[in-house]
Amino acid sequence: MATTRKQKSEIKTDETRPSSIFLNRYLQQPPHPISVTVIGAGATGSDLCRELARVNHLLILTGHPGIFLTLVDNDLVEAPNVGKSFFNPSMIGMSKAEIVIENINRFYGFNWRFFNAIADPYQMFQSLFQNSKVNRKEVELDNFFISCVDSNTFRNKMSIVTKAVFNNEVKPLSSADARIPYYWMDVANELDYGQIILSKITQFKGEWWLDNIVDIYGDLEERVNTDSCSIFDSLSKQDLFINGFMAKYAAKMFYDFITEYKLDANVKYINMKQEKVANQLIISKQEL
Repeated sequence: MATTRKQKSEIKTDETRPSSIFLNRYLQQPPHPISVTVIGAGATGSDLCRELARVNHLLILTGHPGIFLTLVDNDLVEAPNVGKSFFNPSMIGMSKAEIVIENINRFYGFNWRFFNAIADPYQMFQSLFQNSKVNRKEVELDNFFISCVDSNTFRNKMSIVTKAVFNNEVKPLSSADARIPYYWMDVANELDYGQIILSKITQFKGEWWLDNIVDIYGDLEERVNTDSCSIFDSLSKQDLFINGFMAKYAAKMFYDFITEYKLDANVKYINMKQEKVANQLIISKQEL
Protein backbone atom coordinates (compact mmCIF):
# COMPACT_ATOMS: atom_id res chain seq x y z
CA MET A 1 0.00 0.00 0.00
CA ALA A 2 1.32 3.42 -0.90
CA THR A 3 1.26 5.75 2.06
CA THR A 4 0.86 9.50 2.40
CA ARG A 5 1.88 9.83 6.03
CA LYS A 6 4.38 12.54 6.94
CA GLN A 7 7.94 11.36 6.47
CA LYS A 8 9.70 10.38 9.65
CA SER A 9 13.32 10.37 8.47
CA GLU A 10 15.13 13.60 7.78
CA ILE A 11 17.13 14.16 4.62
CA LYS A 12 20.66 15.24 5.37
CA THR A 13 21.68 18.54 3.81
CA ASP A 14 25.36 18.71 4.72
CA GLU A 15 27.97 19.09 2.01
CA THR A 16 29.15 15.49 2.31
CA ARG A 17 25.76 14.06 1.40
CA PRO A 18 26.15 12.16 -1.92
CA SER A 19 23.94 12.86 -4.92
CA SER A 20 23.91 9.20 -6.01
CA ILE A 21 23.99 5.75 -4.46
CA PHE A 22 26.33 3.06 -5.70
CA LEU A 23 25.83 -0.68 -6.03
CA ASN A 24 27.85 -2.75 -3.59
CA ARG A 25 31.24 -3.36 -5.20
CA TYR A 26 30.93 -7.14 -4.99
CA LEU A 27 27.69 -7.11 -6.99
CA GLN A 28 29.22 -4.99 -9.73
CA GLN A 29 31.14 -8.00 -11.04
CA PRO A 30 29.63 -11.01 -9.29
CA PRO A 31 31.11 -14.48 -9.98
CA HIS A 32 27.62 -15.99 -9.62
CA PRO A 33 24.03 -15.05 -10.48
CA ILE A 34 22.72 -12.31 -8.21
CA SER A 35 20.21 -13.96 -5.90
CA VAL A 36 16.76 -12.34 -5.74
CA THR A 37 13.68 -13.22 -3.69
CA VAL A 38 10.35 -11.80 -4.87
CA ILE A 39 7.68 -11.89 -2.17
CA GLY A 40 4.15 -11.95 -3.50
CA ALA A 41 2.83 -13.50 -6.73
CA GLY A 42 -0.15 -11.21 -7.15
CA ALA A 43 -0.67 -8.83 -10.05
CA THR A 44 2.48 -6.77 -9.37
CA GLY A 45 4.71 -9.63 -8.22
CA SER A 46 3.85 -11.92 -11.13
CA ASP A 47 4.35 -9.10 -13.65
CA LEU A 48 7.66 -8.21 -11.99
CA CYS A 49 8.91 -11.80 -12.28
CA ARG A 50 8.23 -11.75 -16.02
CA GLU A 51 10.03 -8.41 -16.37
CA LEU A 52 13.01 -9.76 -14.42
CA ALA A 53 13.03 -12.83 -16.67
CA ARG A 54 13.61 -10.48 -19.62
CA VAL A 55 16.36 -8.77 -17.63
CA ASN A 56 18.01 -12.11 -16.85
CA HIS A 57 17.90 -13.25 -20.46
CA LEU A 58 19.58 -10.06 -21.67
CA LEU A 59 22.18 -10.10 -18.89
CA ILE A 60 23.22 -13.63 -19.80
CA LEU A 61 23.53 -12.67 -23.47
CA THR A 62 25.98 -9.91 -22.49
CA GLY A 63 28.17 -12.25 -20.43
CA HIS A 64 26.77 -11.34 -17.02
CA PRO A 65 26.01 -14.35 -14.76
CA GLY A 66 22.44 -13.09 -14.52
CA ILE A 67 20.06 -13.47 -11.61
CA PHE A 68 18.60 -16.45 -9.77
CA LEU A 69 15.07 -15.72 -8.61
CA THR A 70 12.93 -17.31 -5.92
CA LEU A 71 9.23 -16.46 -5.76
CA VAL A 72 7.42 -16.85 -2.43
CA ASP A 73 3.63 -16.90 -2.08
CA ASN A 74 1.09 -19.37 -0.70
CA ASP A 75 -1.92 -17.90 -2.50
CA LEU A 76 -4.06 -19.71 -5.10
CA VAL A 77 -5.48 -18.34 -8.33
CA GLU A 78 -9.05 -17.07 -7.96
CA ALA A 79 -11.57 -15.86 -10.53
CA PRO A 80 -10.80 -12.10 -10.07
CA ASN A 81 -7.13 -12.83 -10.90
CA VAL A 82 -8.00 -14.00 -14.42
CA GLY A 83 -7.42 -11.18 -16.87
CA LYS A 84 -6.10 -8.76 -14.27
CA SER A 85 -3.04 -10.96 -13.88
CA PHE A 86 -1.54 -13.36 -16.40
CA PHE A 87 -3.72 -16.31 -15.40
CA ASN A 88 -6.42 -18.14 -17.36
CA PRO A 89 -9.63 -19.83 -16.12
CA SER A 90 -8.06 -23.32 -16.16
CA MET A 91 -5.56 -22.15 -13.51
CA ILE A 92 -8.17 -21.32 -10.86
CA GLY A 93 -7.33 -23.16 -7.65
CA MET A 94 -3.67 -23.65 -8.60
CA SER A 95 -0.61 -22.10 -6.91
CA LYS A 96 0.16 -18.62 -8.23
CA ALA A 97 3.88 -18.94 -7.50
CA GLU A 98 4.14 -22.33 -9.20
CA ILE A 99 2.34 -21.16 -12.34
CA VAL A 100 4.43 -18.01 -12.69
CA ILE A 101 7.80 -19.70 -12.23
CA GLU A 102 7.07 -22.84 -14.25
CA ASN A 103 5.85 -20.73 -17.18
CA ILE A 104 9.00 -18.60 -17.05
CA ASN A 105 11.28 -21.64 -16.75
CA ARG A 106 9.64 -23.32 -19.75
CA PHE A 107 9.76 -20.16 -21.85
CA TYR A 108 13.39 -19.20 -21.14
CA GLY A 109 14.94 -22.48 -19.99
CA PHE A 110 15.71 -21.10 -16.51
CA ASN A 111 15.86 -23.07 -13.29
CA TRP A 112 14.23 -20.46 -11.06
CA ARG A 113 12.34 -21.76 -8.04
CA PHE A 114 9.22 -21.05 -6.02
CA PHE A 115 7.96 -21.73 -2.51
CA ASN A 116 4.31 -22.08 -1.58
CA ALA A 117 4.88 -20.36 1.73
CA ILE A 118 3.31 -17.63 3.81
CA ALA A 119 4.88 -14.28 3.03
CA ASP A 120 5.98 -13.58 6.58
CA PRO A 121 9.60 -12.58 7.27
CA TYR A 122 9.75 -14.45 10.57
CA GLN A 123 8.49 -17.70 9.06
CA MET A 124 10.42 -17.27 5.82
CA PHE A 125 13.68 -17.09 7.73
CA GLN A 126 13.28 -20.50 9.36
CA SER A 127 11.09 -19.27 12.22
CA LEU A 128 14.01 -17.40 13.78
CA PHE A 129 11.86 -14.45 14.73
CA GLN A 130 9.35 -14.85 17.52
CA ASN A 131 7.29 -12.30 19.43
CA SER A 132 8.90 -9.44 17.45
CA LYS A 133 12.29 -10.34 18.95
CA VAL A 134 15.26 -11.58 16.97
CA ASN A 135 17.10 -14.73 17.95
CA ARG A 136 20.84 -14.70 17.40
CA LYS A 137 21.02 -17.52 14.87
CA GLU A 138 22.29 -17.93 11.35
CA VAL A 139 19.97 -17.70 8.36
CA GLU A 140 20.27 -18.10 4.59
CA LEU A 141 19.33 -14.95 2.70
CA ASP A 142 19.46 -13.58 -0.85
CA ASN A 143 21.21 -10.48 -2.25
CA PHE A 144 17.94 -8.68 -3.08
CA PHE A 145 14.50 -8.94 -1.50
CA ILE A 146 11.63 -7.41 -3.47
CA SER A 147 8.27 -7.25 -1.69
CA CYS A 148 5.04 -6.87 -3.67
CA VAL A 149 2.46 -7.41 -0.96
CA ASP A 150 -0.68 -5.78 0.42
CA SER A 151 0.32 -6.23 4.05
CA ASN A 152 1.82 -3.42 6.10
CA THR A 153 2.32 -5.92 8.91
CA PHE A 154 4.75 -7.65 6.56
CA ARG A 155 6.60 -4.37 5.97
CA ASN A 156 6.93 -3.68 9.69
CA LYS A 157 8.30 -7.19 10.28
CA MET A 158 10.64 -6.93 7.29
CA SER A 159 12.05 -3.74 8.73
CA ILE A 160 12.78 -5.59 11.98
CA VAL A 161 14.51 -8.33 10.01
CA THR A 162 16.67 -5.91 8.04
CA LYS A 163 17.68 -4.01 11.16
CA ALA A 164 18.59 -7.32 12.82
CA VAL A 165 21.00 -8.02 9.97
CA PHE A 166 22.30 -4.44 10.17
CA ASN A 167 22.93 -4.80 13.90
CA ASN A 168 24.64 -8.17 13.35
CA GLU A 169 21.98 -9.98 15.39
CA VAL A 170 21.37 -12.41 12.52
CA LYS A 171 24.35 -13.60 10.49
CA PRO A 172 24.27 -15.12 7.01
CA LEU A 173 24.36 -18.90 6.96
CA SER A 174 27.29 -18.84 4.57
CA SER A 175 30.21 -16.47 4.15
CA ALA A 176 29.65 -16.64 0.39
CA ASP A 177 28.43 -13.35 -0.99
CA ALA A 178 25.73 -15.21 -2.93
CA ARG A 179 23.83 -15.40 0.34
CA ILE A 180 24.60 -12.00 1.86
CA PRO A 181 21.52 -9.74 1.90
CA TYR A 182 22.34 -6.31 0.49
CA TYR A 183 19.06 -4.62 -0.53
CA TRP A 184 15.30 -4.60 0.05
CA MET A 185 13.02 -3.08 -2.58
CA ASP A 186 9.39 -2.51 -1.61
CA VAL A 187 6.76 -2.00 -4.33
CA ALA A 188 3.34 -0.72 -3.24
CA ASN A 189 0.36 0.83 -4.95
CA GLU A 190 -3.24 1.98 -4.56
CA LEU A 191 -5.90 2.59 -7.21
CA ASP A 192 -3.75 4.39 -9.78
CA TYR A 193 -0.58 5.48 -7.98
CA GLY A 194 2.25 3.87 -6.06
CA GLN A 195 5.80 4.04 -4.81
CA ILE A 196 9.01 2.02 -5.01
CA ILE A 197 11.56 2.25 -2.19
CA LEU A 198 15.01 0.69 -2.45
CA SER A 199 16.70 0.32 0.93
CA LYS A 200 19.73 -1.35 2.45
CA ILE A 201 19.99 -4.46 4.58
CA THR A 202 23.74 -4.90 4.95
CA GLN A 203 25.73 -1.80 5.86
CA PHE A 204 29.46 -1.29 5.48
CA LYS A 205 31.54 1.19 7.43
CA GLY A 206 31.43 4.71 6.07
CA GLU A 207 28.44 4.09 3.79
CA TRP A 208 25.20 6.02 3.82
CA TRP A 209 22.09 4.13 4.87
CA LEU A 210 19.23 3.82 2.37
CA ASP A 211 16.06 4.32 4.40
CA ASN A 212 13.32 1.72 4.10
CA ILE A 213 9.59 2.42 4.14
CA VAL A 214 9.37 2.13 7.93
CA ASP A 215 12.41 4.39 8.40
CA ILE A 216 10.63 6.99 6.28
CA TYR A 217 7.06 6.76 7.58
CA GLY A 218 7.38 5.00 10.94
CA ASP A 219 5.46 1.85 11.84
CA LEU A 220 2.68 1.36 9.31
CA GLU A 221 -0.94 0.70 10.17
CA GLU A 222 -2.47 -2.37 8.55
CA ARG A 223 -4.59 -1.61 5.54
CA VAL A 224 -8.24 -2.59 5.19
CA ASN A 225 -8.73 -6.01 3.59
CA THR A 226 -8.99 -5.55 -0.19
CA ASP A 227 -9.87 -9.10 -1.19
CA SER A 228 -12.16 -9.00 -4.20
CA CYS A 229 -15.12 -11.30 -4.85
CA SER A 230 -15.38 -10.24 -8.50
CA ILE A 231 -13.31 -8.68 -11.25
CA PHE A 232 -15.51 -5.55 -11.05
CA ASP A 233 -14.81 -5.18 -7.34
CA SER A 234 -11.12 -5.73 -8.02
CA LEU A 235 -10.98 -3.02 -10.69
CA SER A 236 -12.74 -0.55 -8.40
CA LYS A 237 -9.78 -0.84 -6.01
CA GLN A 238 -6.89 -1.11 -8.47
CA ASP A 239 -6.74 0.15 -12.03
CA LEU A 240 -6.24 -2.58 -14.63
CA PHE A 241 -2.81 -1.26 -15.61
CA ILE A 242 -1.31 0.04 -12.34
CA ASN A 243 0.35 -3.25 -11.41
CA GLY A 244 2.07 -3.51 -14.78
CA PHE A 245 3.28 0.08 -14.43
CA MET A 246 4.74 -0.63 -11.01
CA ALA A 247 6.40 -3.85 -12.16
CA LYS A 248 8.07 -2.18 -15.12
CA TYR A 249 9.39 0.74 -13.06
CA ALA A 250 10.68 -1.64 -10.38
CA ALA A 251 12.40 -3.85 -12.97
CA LYS A 252 13.90 -0.76 -14.61
CA MET A 253 15.29 0.47 -11.28
CA PHE A 254 16.78 -2.97 -10.59
CA TYR A 255 18.25 -3.25 -14.10
CA ASP A 256 19.79 0.23 -14.01
CA PHE A 257 21.29 -0.42 -10.58
CA ILE A 258 23.04 -3.68 -11.48
CA THR A 259 24.21 -2.56 -14.93
CA GLU A 260 25.12 1.11 -14.35
CA TYR A 261 26.16 0.49 -10.70
CA LYS A 262 24.46 3.63 -9.42
CA LEU A 263 21.13 5.39 -8.97
CA ASP A 264 20.36 9.05 -8.41
CA ALA A 265 17.27 8.17 -6.36
CA ASN A 266 16.19 5.24 -4.21
CA VAL A 267 12.53 6.30 -4.01
CA LYS A 268 10.18 6.58 -6.98
CA TYR A 269 6.62 7.94 -6.79
CA ILE A 270 4.37 7.00 -9.71
CA ASN A 271 1.02 8.65 -10.51
CA MET A 272 -0.39 6.78 -13.48
CA LYS A 273 -3.53 8.90 -13.80
CA GLN A 274 -1.57 12.14 -14.02
CA GLU A 275 1.26 10.44 -15.96
CA LYS A 276 3.85 11.76 -13.52
CA VAL A 277 6.91 10.17 -11.92
CA ALA A 278 8.92 11.81 -9.13
CA ASN A 279 12.29 10.60 -7.85
CA GLN A 280 13.90 11.22 -4.47
CA LEU A 281 17.09 10.20 -2.68
CA ILE A 282 16.32 9.46 0.98
CA ILE A 283 19.41 8.47 2.94
CA SER A 284 20.85 8.91 6.40
CA LYS A 285 24.15 8.38 8.14
CA GLN A 286 23.99 5.44 10.51
CA GLU A 287 27.14 4.25 12.21
CA LEU A 288 27.91 0.58 12.73
